[in-house]
Formats: sequence, structure tokens, C-alpha cells
Amino acid sequence: MPTHTHILIGTSHPNDGGINPSHLLEIVDGSRQVWRLHTLAGGDNADEPIHGPIRWVPDPAHLIDDLRILVALFVTKNSDAIGFARDFSTGLFESHVDTETVLTAEQWSELRQLIWNLGQDDKTKLVVTIDRGPELPAWTSGLASWPGEVVVCTATYDRWLNPWDGKEHVEGSLPDARSLPDEGSLP
Repeated sequence: MPTHTHILIGTSHPNDGGINPSHLLEIVDGSRQVWRLHTLAGGDNADEPIHGPIRWVPDPAHLIDDLRILVALFVTKNSDAIGFARDFSTGLFESHVDTETVLTAEQWSELRQLIWNLGQDDKTKLVVTIDRGPELPAWTSGLASWPGEVVVCTATYDRWLNPWDGKEHVEGSLPDARSLPDEGSLP
């Protein structure tokens, strides 16, 4: 079963480590990973037009580097990154980008290095939510190199209806409501 991951992308909220999200990245792991970047309304994007998602098919060997490129081009809109990318190909700014076809391997390597060098001061925060099981997909180990804040959330409880067998499936557990404190006793 493919894993579906959502990443809220934004800036760190000053109160208690929250996030001011500006974008949502959906990651679908199937035979080949596909990313869909959505601009969220409001906040820092209040004056931006809302458009359909940007679809990005990343290089499986460079997922975190490709995420940094995507963020630099479409979230933080780093003018140096945009200039570098345009020098390589305007195809990077299409609504559907397949990393295997839009640039050569050498161009990707150079672009990844340029973005990496630019992004060391990037404070973009990521909140990653993975919907199936407590195991993290292998690509998440690369998040340790992300220059901004990162929060990774996995499922402790998952209930879903399987459309093929018509059965409800449950993994994990929730705390017994009787063992939780009364609402009035919460701090």
C-alpha cells in the first residue's frame, strides 16, 4: 500500500514552536514518488493568486535536494535560485516537472549544489505527517540536513475502510477516554 505524506511548509510560529503554513506538499509513494505543491490561501500568500498544484516527479536518489529546489523556487521564491534555474531551463517552472526529462544529470547536479549553497540560511519550517504506520520512509533520514525546523509525525492510530475487501481495518490504539482527565482539570 502506498504511503501518503503531507508536509506543511511555512515559517516558525513564535509561540510554542507552531507553524505559519504557506504551502502544502502532498507526497504519494507508489511505483514512483509524485509531489503536489499547493499554495494555501491567506497569511503570507494573501496577495497571491491561487492556482492548481505544481506536480513534481523527483529523483529518488535526491529527494531532499529536490525538495530544497522546490521550496526555493515556489515557496521562498529566492531570486538567486530562480535566476539559476531559469539559466538551466524554463521547464522547471511548468505545472508538471519530471526530473528525468527537464534537465541533464550534470545540470541537476550543478543546480542542486547552487541551491544547497544558497539555502544554508533558509529558515523554512517543515511539519511532516506520514499516514501509514510508525515506520518512517527511508527518505526521511535526509530531513536531518534541512536548515530550518523540522517536525515529523507518524500515525499511532489508523482506521480505514478497504474498498477492495469492504472491511474496516484498525492499526494502533487511542487512549481510553475514561483514563483522560476531565476537561475542567486541564491546566
